[in-house]
Amino acid sequence: MNNEVDIARLATLIDTEGCIFITRACRQKGRRNGALVYHRLRVVVSNTDLGLMQWLKEHFGGYIGKQSAKSNKLSDRLCFNWIVHSKAAEDVLRFCLPYFLVKRKQAEVALIFRDTFTNKRGRRGFAEGELTERDKLRDQLSELKRI
Repeated sequence: MNNEVDIARLATLIDTEGCIFITRACRQKGRRNGALVYHRLRVVVSNTDLGLMQWLKEHFGGYIGKQSAKSNKLSDRLCFNWIVHSKAAEDVLRFCLPYFLVKRKQAEVALIFRDTFTNKRGRRGFAEGELTERDKLRDQLSELKRI
């Protein structure tokens, strides 16, 4: 278990170098069943310091990705991403919520989004209106980033 100082550090990193977002994707289930639409919560922190990314992974799980210097338009340096998604992202946001200064509203919307995952499933895998509700929350989170 992480202590309050580590959680406050994580909240600061998400506030300053992080991103909270909801992805929407479509996966083919098979010819007869059609496509499966799904949403996923992701939290990402980006930085050029690999040691920082390793600290995040050791303390909070997730995984580390990297961007090539070509895709990093701000610098010729390699950039790393610490990434958590789904339930792990929800847990991170719940831990950090009291410490957020910048992204508190985004985190609150993301947590409301994750609360939709407790609904009972309907015939096609979702409760009625669940996809619509998740799309609205995704749009709301995107709008908060524009402010």
